[in-house]
Amino acid sequence: MNEEKAKLILASFRPSGSDLNDSAFAEALTLAAEEKSLGQWLAQERAKDLAFAESLAEFPIPEDLRETLFEVLATTQQAPGYSQLDHDFASALCDIQPPTNLRNDILAAMEVEQKVAAIPVTHEREKPRKALLSLPSIGMAAAAGIVAALVWTIFLKPSNPERYVASMEPIALEVEAINYLSGNISLDREDPEQESLYQFLASNGLPSPDDLPEGLKNATGIGCKRLSFNDKPASLICYRQAPGDPIVHLIVFNKDSVHGELPSIANVSVNDSKAHDGWSVAKWSSEDMCYMLISEMESNKLDTVF
Repeated sequence: MNEEKAKLILASFRPSGSDLNDSAFAEALTLAAEEKSLGQWLAQERAKDLAFAESLAEFPIPEDLRETLFEVLATTQQAPGYSQLDHDFASALCDIQPPTNLRNDILAAMEVEQKVAAIPVTHEREKPRKALLSLPSIGMAAAAGIVAALVWTIFLKPSNPERYVASMEPIALEVEAINYLSGNISLDREDPEQESLYQFLASNGLPSPDDLPEGLKNATGIGCKRLSFNDKPASLICYRQAPGDPIVHLIVFNKDSVHGELPSIANVSVNDSKAHDGWSVAKWSSEDMCYMLISEMESNKLDTVF
């Protein structure tokens, strides 16, 4: 499989991970893990999906949307260039009777899309421009497109809630974690003693590390915090190896929370920081846990932690 074919397949990959058992998707994901450019493309696509969901939620749905759209359809039937095909299509749309709770269903779906990342996302993304259009001024094609999209959302789109679930694949988690760490974060507990931080996590039912890199075992603790990805608990632990060094962030997941395989700590590799806006990332797993080590230090320096 080449990179272009992999992109074509991954473009329709469902974030729930339900496609992981499909051989074509599995092969494409394997290639994304091996090929740096393809992996970056996949991470960017997932970030765009999240940004789109967030932007979509900013648009309120008018209470009288259905009536307004039908008024537009009625007034455009006599417009110059109006064809029989337009008439037939408009007539077919008028026969559709959306449920009385149409607006609430759409808002509920948008709210679920907003929760793609359960942790707050503070990394600025470019958002689509808001279209300053009044409904009465839009054309026949635009009005029909809006109605068709609403009909597809309510009547044709599968109702499986997993379609709206945040992906727990390592690549997607990496993007979400970097977005989160790029903002100002507060810690639930601050303590220079590592053991004190681990005891705090364990007492709150949170995953605690059992497979630390050698370079972190004697590092000074800074603090820890509870995180949640798709309602799956995770722990953030912050370290500093030496005064003046960048903070090293370790995120720990229960292994059964993460989709896909990660290498052991003996085979871990650090991603190039230039590909992550200055962030270096390493991922690995132990028997019970999955780990993500993230820092703004150069990748070759983070590599020495192992």
